[in-house]
Amino acid sequence: MHYKKAAIIYRGGLCSAYLLYAASACRIHVTTYMAADLESAEYAVAIAKALGAEAQPLARKPGEDEPALLCRIRDTALRDGYDVLFDAACTDRPEDEPEIRLLNELGILLPFRACGLDENEVKRRAGNAGLRLG
Repeated sequence: MHYKKAAIIYRGGLCSAYLLYAASACRIHVTTYMAADLESAEYAVAIAKALGAEAQPLARKPGEDEPALLCRIRDTALRDGYDVLFDAACTDRPEDEPEIRLLNELGILLPFRACGLDENEVKRRAGNAGLRLG
């Protein structure tokens, strides 16, 4: 399926950056949603803009756990008009891992898992694309 507009959960790592790069290369209008402190949010916004995407940093609420945060990101993306949300989870993470189960339950698409890509392969491809973090 081809998407014209997509949201990405941006976690600040190389896999998230490569997912953003790949979506942008496919000419998909992308907005990244991230939960980060001020310093890492500024860095993530800079990466998103460098790759032609919009960025929506979200402050983690006091006591907000990862499941609640993912639900809030999903709900915010839906409210903003995105009907598809991607995450950069790779095949290294077991299917029965609680966060992978939650991502699936929330309808968040995991393209690297769907393509059978593990973290090392995604990072290799990111390097080939000239992406570096830090």
